[in-house]
This record gives sequence, C-alpha cells and structure tokens, in this order.
Amino acid sequence: MAVKETQGARPMTIEELRAIKDKKFTGVLFEHPQGYGTVEVARLTRSEREQIQKATVSYDGGRYVVDTALQNRMAAAFGLVNPKMTAEQLLAWPDDFIEPVADEVWRMSNDYKEAAAKGDGEAPAPFSKKSGFATGTPTESTDSPAK
Repeated sequence: MAVKETQGARPMTIEELRAIKDKKFTGVLFEHPQGYGTVEVARLTRSEREQIQKATVSYDGGRYVVDTALQNRMAAAFGLVNPKMTAEQLLAWPDDFIEPVADEVWRMSNDYKEAAAKGDGEAPAPFSKKSGFATGTPTESTDSPAK
C-alpha cells in the first residue's frame, strides 16, 4: 500500500489525517448573546464555503448580487454542531438567533484562514507561487538559501 508522505518525510496514515481534520473542525461552545443558551459551533470547510458562495451569489445586469440573509442562514446551518439544523429548519427561527451564530461561524472560519496565511504551524504549508513548467527550470523554493 502506497503511503503519502508530508514535508516531515514521515508517513501519514488515514487515521492520523482523520484526527487532524477532526481537531480542526471540532465544535466549540458558544454562549448566544440573545439569550438562546449555549450552542456548539464549528468552522466551515472549504466545500461548505463553496456551496454557500454558489447558492448566494448571482450575476445580474453587470453586477454581482449577494443574498446575505441566505448566506447567514447557510453558515449557521453548516456551522451548528449541536443542535444540528438545516437551512430550511432555520427559516422558522428569528434573525436574532441566526445572525450571532452565523457571525461566530464566519469569525472562526476567517480566523483560521488568516492563521493559515501567516503560517502559524497549525495550517498546511503554502505552495510556491512560482512555477518552472513553462521554462523547464526547477521551481524556486521560497526557503532556499540566497544565491
């Protein structure tokens, strides 16, 4: 069985990868500021962000139109771990419940993206933006010694 190796040249098993994913997307308790009690929320995955983008952004007559109410409802639905609800079920809930939950889910998701951009050690290492494909030269490493 072939094993995918990461930067540390240490083989990663599927179980180790699942543990890393579970750690990143584990729910945290959030005390609702409007008195709805404590709910458990988690950050959005990349595919959830893409689904929200596709469902809520449309192009109309030369400009993009964003349905922010649907964005918030979908973010809350994807981010709520406990109680788990769909976007359709959240239609019955008032905005003062949905918006703080959605704000917390967006905050957690965006904080992770910013940490990934800074390279805090928890995020995957970024790929080089330079490519040697067109020139036939090797790709320049961002951490290679100065020439």
